[in-house]
Amino acid sequence: MSRSPVKPEQHGSLTGYTNGCRCTPCNAEHTRAVAARRRRKAMGIRTPNDRMPYGPTHRTVLRLREIGYTDPQIGRLAGLPDSRISYLRRPTGKYVLRETAERIEHALQLVERIPPRDLLAARYVDATGAQRRIRALMRQGWSLHELGRRLGHTGGYLSPLLYGGRRITPRLHATVTAVYDELWDQVGPSTSTAKRAASRGWPPPLWWDDDLIDDPTFDAVAAWAKDQRDARREPSMRRAEFAAEVADRTVRGHSTRQIAQDLGCSERHVVRTRTALRAGGELAAS
Repeated sequence: MSRSPVKPEQHGSLTGYTNGCRCTPCNAEHTRAVAARRRRKAMGIRTPNDRMPYGPTHRTVLRLREIGYTDPQIGRLAGLPDSRISYLRRPTGKYVLRETAERIEHALQLVERIPPRDLLAARYVDATGAQRRIRALMRQGWSLHELGRRLGHTGGYLSPLLYGGRRITPRLHATVTAVYDELWDQVGPSTSTAKRAASRGWPPPLWWDDDLIDDPTFDAVAAWAKDQRDARREPSMRRAEFAAEVADRTVRGHSTRQIAQDLGCSERHVVRTRTALRAGGELAAS
């Protein structure tokens, strides 16, 4: 069975086929269009109906750009490659294929039917996950300047992200996530950045769970403070002995809750210790 990422009304059209749908109607429409194009090319036919004035399509693309859509986003809506959208932004053309003009016009109609609130949600994502990843990397000693260089921005561009509750583009979120995945287990060169992040109570990467770091409802400040209190109230045994106890009980098949209850600490403290042991190769991954 074909997997279709397009809307039901797009089935049986070139837009559906270009967007990846391979259902029978979309395949048939693609075959028909290719055959018709080859016939016209073989016969040297170029009728006036195949072309339209360039200006209206050019202005429609500029309108979509003003709304906030990028070339790739417009291309996905219209079922056209990014390079075609980039070309249509230039004011130098004279004609455009009727099919292209109709696709661009259809893309604008789709956008205009989206409520403003939903339109904003489609273009931006919550910045909580990116903010926490940047803070965690700073706790590892990675300065804003170095992170900005790796992300293709300046440190000043990232600075408001550390404190504000703003929304960011999906592209920036994906870039921050990729850099975080690369650097989370590496110590950065700036000890002053690490000390400053620690003084502000920003948790390190090792503390974060993948299923919580993007959750804006998770109270990270309270959870981190509780774990710090648990660490200070850790049993009289040294940290190495505590880690050994966690490793031993894990090997014996004890659950996280059982270990936490036996050692008098939080479950997150056990999970963090176990993660550190696995990262250091002292405990086999389950």
